Amino acid sequence: MKPEPSLPLFARGGEADLYRLDAHRLLRVPRSGHADFSIETALFPQLAAHRVPVPTLYGVTTYHGRQAQIMERIDGPSALSELIRNPLRLAGFMRSFCALHEKILSIPGPANLPSLREQLYALKEQPEKLPEKDLPSILRLFDTLPEGNRVCHGDFHPGNLLTCRGQTYVIDWGAAHTGDPLSDVAHTFLLLSLAPRTPGQRWFAWRRLQILGWCMAKCYRRHMKKHLGFSRREFRSWCAVMALYRLYHGLPSEQKARKKTVTKACARLTKE
Repeated sequence: MKPEPSLPLFARGGEADLYRLDAHRLLRVPRSGHADFSIETALFPQLAAHRVPVPTLYGVTTYHGRQAQIMERIDGPSALSELIRNPLRLAGFMRSFCALHEKILSIPGPANLPSLREQLYALKEQPEKLPEKDLPSILRLFDTLPEGNRVCHGDFHPGNLLTCRGQTYVIDWGAAHTGDPLSDVAHTFLLLSLAPRTPGQRWFAWRRLQILGWCMAKCYRRHMKKHLGFSRREFRSWCAVMALYRLYHGLPSEQKARKKTVTKACARLTKE
């Protein structure tokens, strides 16, 4: 049997590799070897109806034994790379970044999109990453928070925004779910305030990104608080819950910090 040809690598994300298929299409291959692309299939028509720009999906295939998604190639830089190149644009960018996230969080989630509750309660089947008492404590905290039914991107950060021909596209929707808008805001805040180190990223570039990320995080929280009007306690609670989410679904470089956040939150809950 003739071996499958290798495609040129286009880019590496936190959880997937992108390969050049041709001049207009890419192959998105999750490194886990298994992926469920039904989320994008269910969600993209809803996003298009609300004029949220996303790449066109052409179908699903396999690449070297791994599931892969054929998608439109967006030839443009990420918002993150543009900010690194010109950090003086931060204030103006954050206004548009927050407005775009607010727009997404206003969209009712389709019925066949998984919920944050389903994803978090599935963690009961793999409690090994936390002390035995901590996982139930955070889930009990989660039960006191609003469930919500809005579209949550699940990985919203400047690296997942691409600009092409004057249009900003939102990519990487594989972790999307329904939930309370503040849960996704807390998640984005965690991503900005402690930028995970992606595979192959040099240490100095990662440290520079962390400094920029913390500046973005403070600006982002201030903007979103004006829009959603949340209290410090509500925000802190959601940060604890979403730190648990990142502990199980995030990158190896962030595991220690996420576990520390969850453990501190559990200690605080014990005192209250």
